[in-house]
Amino acid sequence: MAQAFAAIDELVRLSALDPAWDWRKTAIVSRNWKNLDAVRSYAEAKDLQVDMANEDLPTIRRLRETQAFVSGLRAKKTALLGLTDILTVLNGWLNGRVIHAAYNAVFF
Repeated sequence: MAQAFAAIDELVRLSALDPAWDWRKTAIVSRNWKNLDAVRSYAEAKDLQVDMANEDLPTIRRLRETQAFVSGLRAKKTALLGLTDILTVLNGWLNGRVIHAAYNAVFF
C-alpha cells in the first residue's frame, strides 16, 4: 500500500511542476492487476480520474512490449531488482526505438 501512495504522490508532485501535464497520458504499470487496487483507491480518494486498461482492452501482459520488458527483468536473475537494474533493462529494451516524450509512466 505504501508503494501505491508513493507512486500517486510522486505523479501529483510532478504534475504540479509541469503546466502542460496531461493525466490521460500517465500510466502506472504493474505485474498483476491486484497490485493496482490500492493505486486506484488512493487515486480516486485524491479525485484523480482512473481508467483501468483491463476494463476495456486485452490484458497488458499480452502486449509484446510488456512481454519483452518482463523477459528482460527475468533475465537479470537477482532476488530483488533495484531502480538502477530496472532502468538498465528498460533503457536496453528501448534502445533504438522512438520514444514519445509526452507519456509519463511509473512501473509498480
